[in-house]
Amino acid sequence: MKQDKRIVQSRNALITGGRQLLLRDASASLSDTAKFAGVGRATLYRHFTTRESLVLAIFIDSLEILDQEMTALQSTGARGRGALEAMVERLLPNAEHLRFVGIYWDQLATKALSTQEIQAAETAMHDVIIDAQSEGSLRQDLPVFWISATIDSLLFSAWELLQDGSVSHEEAARIVLTTLFQGMATPQT
Repeated sequence: MKQDKRIVQSRNALITGGRQLLLRDASASLSDTAKFAGVGRATLYRHFTTRESLVLAIFIDSLEILDQEMTALQSTGARGRGALEAMVERLLPNAEHLRFVGIYWDQLATKALSTQEIQAAETAMHDVIIDAQSEGSLRQDLPVFWISATIDSLLFSAWELLQDGSVSHEEAARIVLTTLFQGMATPQT
């Protein structure tokens, strides 16, 4: 039992450390990842024999976390602007996962997901955006994919500010939502 716990802990350390390192240095090797995660190379190779297998495991882990957050959001019944606000609150602490999935989506989505799962993943945020457009909270003349990409970028930028301690979670969420709903131009009076 104790050994099983250590195996899980070392695998989790490699996935977490690997995600953090690869977001900083996309060319990081398996050895770099083991060192960064504080895990020996032999342990690394027991879990992941190739760099691709590690990256795929990180991708799947990130997808699962994001899916849990979107499922929890959908279960609240929030719609339109309220759903967007709740989505920012839920995804902001997980922006690292969102960024990783975004970087590796084209390369790994078909290896990790069925066609049906890919479509569901791509439409979850889009449905929230379409609802917000329908109620008038977001402009209807902007394509959904553009708004989705903008939200991804805002979340990741806010996450970076959180990581270096520049803002609190509440301030980061406020900045994301203010930028999303009001833009950056000076309000016209």
